[in-house]
Amino acid sequence: MTGVSQAVLSDLPFAPLLWDVIRKPFDIERLTRSLTTCIAFHMSPRPQLRQEVCEWLEQRSTPTAAKSGVVAAAGGGKTLDLRAAFGYRPRLAEAYFPLPVSGPFPICSAVRNAHAVWVASVITDSSDYPLLAPVWKANRSLAIAAVPIIEGGRAVGAVAWSFKEPQRFDERQRDFFLRLARECLPLVERRNARAS
Repeated sequence: MTGVSQAVLSDLPFAPLLWDVIRKPFDIERLTRSLTTCIAFHMSPRPQLRQEVCEWLEQRSTPTAAKSGVVAAAGGGKTLDLRAAFGYRPRLAEAYFPLPVSGPFPICSAVRNAHAVWVASVITDSSDYPLLAPVWKANRSLAIAAVPIIEGGRAVGAVAWSFKEPQRFDERQRDFFLRLARECLPLVERRNARAS
């Protein structure tokens, strides 16, 4: 709830995270509608993650020393829908999805730009994500990698990992992550085909 202009709101780095903007003085019916819609969205059932797929992702990610990871599919080009996760408390990763592709997160950027994002150290390399750096530090994620899953020249999803220690992301590491992202293509293809 704000009295700030739309132009100022649009310039805020956390603008993509806003559910709705209600201007002061506010109308109680508008506030109620917005809250009801937001609650309904967050209460709607999410697809159940398949345990064997999550375990596969964790096992394949083990050589990278990643503490957590997710695979997300680009659902209709506007959202990222979770397909697999590891390293999170139960249902925590699911609570953040679907994410808007326009969101200010490395995984969203990887899909939007069809390029990998390498944040070797959240302490020194997180200028593109100023609001996320404190959250990453609090969660003991000191490095982030997000790699698009490419099919037919376009990003159809992405894989993202976080690490307890800063990373070099040298050529060998990057090649490994790029190969692993290609292995994840079936995870996003099958569901995307069903959604069409």
